[in-house]
Amino acid sequence: MDLEFIYNISFWIKFVLIYSAFVITPVFFMNFTGSMGFGTKILFLVGGAAGVMIALNGKTIKYGKNRR
Repeated sequence: MDLEFIYNISFWIKFVLIYSAFVITPVFFMNFTGSMGFGTKILFLVGGAAGVMIALNGKTIKYGKNRR
């Protein structure tokens, strides 16, 4: 497993920006309508974090490794 991205500050800046735009904002707005339960919020936040991390690492289902 390739973990050098943990020490890359640009990775974390992109992670926070993308995560807040595509994961936290929808959960925040759905909180006002009350249409999301607590368990659904947790699953959405954890799944979104994993998805953003995988996407920023450049991994795909077909190739599985960084394509640079």
